[in-house]
Amino acid sequence: MTEPKAHHPSDLVQIDAYRVLVDQASTEIGRKGDQHGRDSRQVQGPEVNVLSVVLVTQQPVQRSEGEHHHGEDGVAPGGDLLANLAHRKQVDQTEDTRHPAAQRTNTGQPQAGTPPEIIQRPQVRQIDRQQRSQCGDREMNQHRVQRMSGNRSAAMDGISELGHSALQWQTEKRAMRTGGLLKWTTLTLAVPWLSACGGPLSALDPASPMARQVANVWWGMFAFATLVLLVVSALWIYAMLRKPRAVSAEQASRINRQWIIGGGLILPSASIVVLLIFGIPTGRGMIPLPVDGEQPLKVEVTGHQWWWEVHYPDSGVTTANQLIIPAERLIDVHVTSADVVHSFWVPRLGGKMDMMPGRTNVIRIEADRTGIFHGQCSEFCGLQHTHMKLHVEAMTADAFDDWIAAREDFSVQQPASGAGGEVFANRCGQCHRVAGISEGNRAPDLTDLASRPSLGAGVIDNDAQGLRRWLREHKTLKFGNAMPAHDDVPPHTLDEIAAWLETLAP
Repeated sequence: MTEPKAHHPSDLVQIDAYRVLVDQASTEIGRKGDQHGRDSRQVQGPEVNVLSVVLVTQQPVQRSEGEHHHGEDGVAPGGDLLANLAHRKQVDQTEDTRHPAAQRTNTGQPQAGTPPEIIQRPQVRQIDRQQRSQCGDREMNQHRVQRMSGNRSAAMDGISELGHSALQWQTEKRAMRTGGLLKWTTLTLAVPWLSACGGPLSALDPASPMARQVANVWWGMFAFATLVLLVVSALWIYAMLRKPRAVSAEQASRINRQWIIGGGLILPSASIVVLLIFGIPTGRGMIPLPVDGEQPLKVEVTGHQWWWEVHYPDSGVTTANQLIIPAERLIDVHVTSADVVHSFWVPRLGGKMDMMPGRTNVIRIEADRTGIFHGQCSEFCGLQHTHMKLHVEAMTADAFDDWIAAREDFSVQQPASGAGGEVFANRCGQCHRVAGISEGNRAPDLTDLASRPSLGAGVIDNDAQGLRRWLREHKTLKFGNAMPAHDDVPPHTLDEIAAWLETLAP
């Protein structure tokens, strides 16, 4: 028997009585054109007219008719209703399931003039939750779109909520972007503060005319590099933000040629010319050119692993790890190396000069004020490269002359007493020179050791405690140095040697 279609609640009298549960409430037509908008906006709970319930014996349905084809007419059951309290498995009844509907005595037709047995306005969520397969032909049930309604009010509420979420997400994303930009801007501005623009080894704190010229070149290069960075960044931002425009192949080729010529040829060439204009006079000031009416002081500095040998050929004075110079006087430093490549560099007094084995280079420096400066080997030369420091002190001319005069004819008359003197003569004197005591030439000269500010080329302070610790722990304090360990020497003997070394001063 062909099942009639129910297109409106008024047509319920045409539905096959045995194909619909008698006690099931009448349903609403989902998303039909004649459905009022207020029905979907005002969701109410089930309204049950208990007095109008007609207790009719439930009639079984065929198993093949278990699916309600309301996907075609938009009708769906209302959910858990009062009729289900008597029997919740109405479709799965097994008695007389094959009896034709025509044999039933009760047609189940609604009586004229009588109210519906059960009237309910189910929530749309109930239909979606309880009816997993609402369409026999697998079509989409329109009730699953729960937010849509006739007057679109519910839909607008959902869209508003979605828009609020999107706006909140955009706000949070903008805040994160602003925070990241602030962080990177702070770090960029902090770079000059992190670059050590001052200090004893800073080339940007000059104390001589040569070093001042070097600093000027550096600042000029820094300013030019900053300008290039700003221009390139501005062009990059402009290229990212500008609206694209259509250009012909000929125009694109011409633009490419302009950028290649301008950015690849003209800009680098101009940069090199400007750098040479500033750099050539600076380099010329460090060259030991003859000066009318003034004779530069000659100092010979030899690099060793890892200490400095300083010799004044005019007076014959030799010292180690300290360079004493007169202020406001040109100094020509002749540098070489006894083993590997080193580099002489006193940042506040001038540029640096490599020290090559078998070759002598000359660099001119000048201190325009008195004070203590620091030098450092600036070419990696082995394990203790960091611990190869040079103490540089600029004195007045008279103080420098006195310093030289005190060492020209100075010699030590008395060796160390007791076992200390014997150990020094047999072991230490083979490498170290002490004027009047030993003639070793393989290690630092110790003739004026007591007047030096540090030991081991800046490793430890030269005081009573530091000197004794150096004799005992020099292999640990400066690993790799050539001086043998003194583990076999009794501590009191080392103390005797230390006491004697403290007297080695003019």
